[in-house]
Amino acid sequence: ILQFSAKTHPMSAKYNEAVLIYEFKNQHGFMPTGQKILLESLCNAIQQSGGFSLVAVVRHSVTNPEIDVDGGSGIVSEYFYDGEWRTCHPMSAIEFTDLFMIGAGLKDR
Repeated sequence: ILQFSAKTHPMSAKYNEAVLIYEFKNQHGFMPTGQKILLESLCNAIQQSGGFSLVAVVRHSVTNPEIDVDGGSGIVSEYFYDGEWRTCHPMSAIEFTDLFMIGAGLKDR
């Protein structure tokens, strides 16, 4: 979870203004229903309190649990925003984070 508070965001100090929730899954992994409901609920609660939030699923090809996953090079092609799951052109988690920060007003294009 990447959380940007009033110290890093120019809006109200009452809430977390921008929260990016990443869920890392193997390229063949699936998200259980309970986990999906939890992540959707967190994202919706942040948005309903006036913040900017989304959940992104990052896919990777690591199958050995003893090998570290390079999260930045993982691929995002689906995300949850504004009450629904959406697909996007596949991009690295780093590229997706940059676009999130632009959308949240934290970074210029």
